Amino acid sequence: MQEVFIEVSKAVFAICDSESMYIYNLMEYVHSRKGEEFEVQAFTGVESLCACAKEKTIEILLISGKLLCEQVRELQIRKVMVLSEGEQICELSEYSAVYKYQPADSLIAEVMDSYARVKEAPAAALGSDRYLFAGQTHR
Repeated sequence: MQEVFIEVSKAVFAICDSESMYIYNLMEYVHSRKGEEFEVQAFTGVESLCACAKEKTIEILLISGKLLCEQVRELQIRKVMVLSEGEQICELSEYSAVYKYQPADSLIAEVMDSYARVKEAPAAALGSDRYLFAGQTHR
């Protein structure tokens, strides 16, 4: 009998921000806390993020509001959250937000709580709980 090897890939937790040191540190933190559940990827630009999304399924995307463009909006990602610097951006009001400069454990707790609600929601309701207010996640 022939042995069969099946590789099960992890869902991707992606972070996209132009501040390379910030995303590196956040990526390391997420990997240390959620590395068993997710493959953690960090990007400083939209092009590399989009290239990754063509190859892998991105479950969670934390992205700077400055980088959230139409190209990213078209990607099939279960949960997109804006890394807010405290500002309110009307064009991004359909997305949840998380305050970028809070302690990493609080940031990840907010993200995972929001992700859990989306994961439990029926497919037709996905995206119905997205909105932004001054760097806080709201439902």
